[in-house]
Amino acid sequence: MISPLILLSLLMSLTGFAWAVDRWRHVRGQAAFRELALTHGMHYSPSDPLRLTPRIAARLPIPGAAAVRVIDLLYRTDEQNHYYVFTAEYTIGVVGPKHRVRRAASFVEAKSVGGRSRSVQLAAADLPMVEQYRSLL
Repeated sequence: MISPLILLSLLMSLTGFAWAVDRWRHVRGQAAFRELALTHGMHYSPSDPLRLTPRIAARLPIPGAAAVRVIDLLYRTDEQNHYYVFTAEYTIGVVGPKHRVRRAASFVEAKSVGGRSRSVQLAAADLPMVEQYRSLL
């Protein structure tokens, strides 16, 4: 028999290790996104300071997408448009099991009030996330 204290210590160690690996992967991913932003003359934000989520949710080409979230945002502006490349997280499935999806997406928004915005483009789901960003840039 294993002592409850030893079992607790083992489980806490495993949880700490899993957390450390997850943080390492997250920081490594953010560094890759920052590098992409610099390469393409864009800015990077790990969150959504421009409040794109409500505008994106209405334009996603996935019927029934819910709980939409925008993260890892790359953005730039020129004389006519705002350009965004980001990770779109959303839930699909109305009846039965629901599934959370993460895909890179791009969106171009007209700078002028009367201008027309394009729909959201999603990258191929079978690529790693950084490659999804590269395909949209």
